Amino acid sequence: MKLVHRQSFRVLASLLAACLLGACQSTLYLMPTPAAFRTGEVSPFESTPEWERNLTIPVAYATNRLPANDLDRNGYSRQFDDSLRLGITRIFVGDDPDARWEDLDAISTIEERPEDVPLRLHQVTEYFELSPEMKADVGAAKVEELFTALNELLAEHEDPDLLIFVHGANNNFYRSTAQAAQYRHFSGRHTVVLAFVWPSMENILRYGADVRNAMAAAPLLAQLIELTATRSNARYINLMAYSLGAKVVTSALEELRNNNRDEDPAELKARLRIGEVYFAAADVDFQRFVQQLQSYKDIVGRVSLTVNMDDSALGFSAFVAGVSRAGRPDTDELTAEESRWLIEASRTENFDVIEVGTAVAPYAAFSAHDYWYSNPRVSTDIIIQMLSQAPPAERGLARYETDDGYEVWYFPEDYPERSISAVQELRARAP
Repeated sequence: MKLVHRQSFRVLASLLAACLLGACQSTLYLMPTPAAFRTGEVSPFESTPEWERNLTIPVAYATNRLPANDLDRNGYSRQFDDSLRLGITRIFVGDDPDARWEDLDAISTIEERPEDVPLRLHQVTEYFELSPEMKADVGAAKVEELFTALNELLAEHEDPDLLIFVHGANNNFYRSTAQAAQYRHFSGRHTVVLAFVWPSMENILRYGADVRNAMAAAPLLAQLIELTATRSNARYINLMAYSLGAKVVTSALEELRNNNRDEDPAELKARLRIGEVYFAAADVDFQRFVQQLQSYKDIVGRVSLTVNMDDSALGFSAFVAGVSRAGRPDTDELTAEESRWLIEASRTENFDVIEVGTAVAPYAAFSAHDYWYSNPRVSTDIIIQMLSQAPPAERGLARYETDDGYEVWYFPEDYPERSISAVQELRARAP
């Protein structure tokens, strides 16, 4: 089965121009309301704690960027650092200091908003710096202080899991943490989110440097996962990797497995407590992705790979790299043995291939790359999955089998209705 078709150089050149234009638009706006929350039948905010009902969204962060000149105002620069700095940032929703929670609730549960709602970096508080020589069991007081705060948040909210969000290329500190914040908002403020902010050059023309920085950041993410597993009370540590962030996550997971190769896989899985691993528009060599997946699949809960064969950004990335991307794969690049393994993996309970073109189509955005938050159907599915750990069928997705035997999940036409029913049923079953 060949899942990718080559686009013309003209289309790719157009994409590059679009990326360059997009790079100038630094402000991030509140993502569209997820499909399940648009009719009023279900709301993400039904049980939002009273102290969370405000316009400020706190997000934990870990970064190997050097601090900017004005940390509280700008956060961190694009400069790479060997150390890992952890803290909490706050994102303010909108520009009206007199707005109320009821106003934000209203615009977060409608299909069309009268105007875009900007997200602003409000405050950055760094707790501590973890040097490369320090191990995950470091007992510094500041480490205890941060994880005490995270554990208090976990105890106060319905979602017992911690989500680590890893951004893509061409992102600054503000946009990366704001993307994480909007997910936290539409989880009903129930999910504690930690953004892993690796140093992107914030310029599409520096894409090659972003690739190198992503690879160099992977060992620090591995260290962060171990630290979080040791210090946090999270039931599971979930990972969401967007675009080039997939390279960081796959390499970190491979490193965790290789560094603990003498440990029984079941025991390592129990110790690390990695639950859902979600790859959205994964910008990583497809064959390399499969090889790495083979190394860590048995130490995580479930891996979800979204595929959009019309993702023009990944088309450009494939053109540059000379091989297809995991989020827009060409299965002809795999060896016969790798193909057999991946087909069998797609039929297991802990690896799902999700074809998102069926969700993108109704919104006339076949070339979409940012669909995890810009597409209301895809964002709905991610939120349901992370909050419930439910398999695709219970989230409203439908199944088909390709000619080559891959099991693939897709968004049926009646997905909005299905997703509402899924939310209602999963809430009814929740303890």
